[in-house]
Amino acid sequence: MENKEKRMIDLSEIDVMEVDGQHSKVDMSKDISRNLYPQAQSLEVVTGCLDLFKNGKCEYSDEMRDAIITLLESSGTGYVLKTAIQAAIG
Repeated sequence: MENKEKRMIDLSEIDVMEVDGQHSKVDMSKDISRNLYPQAQSLEVVTGCLDLFKNGKCEYSDEMRDAIITLLESSGTGYVLKTAIQAAIG
């Protein structure tokens, strides 16, 4: 019996390149879950937000990924942070 690990969205350690070229790790899980939760259009996204808030990660789904991307676009998130988050969520 094969043990397959579930694909996860992990926003607890987003790799962000600073202006000086250094890389830093930023926890965006609580910020994103706080902002996405009240706008969630499905139980899947609500559950994902709860898991993100509690654990820093949630199970991957296209719907959750799309909801995060829509949030980033609508909130005017800057290019550097937006691309770092998009890289982390696949």
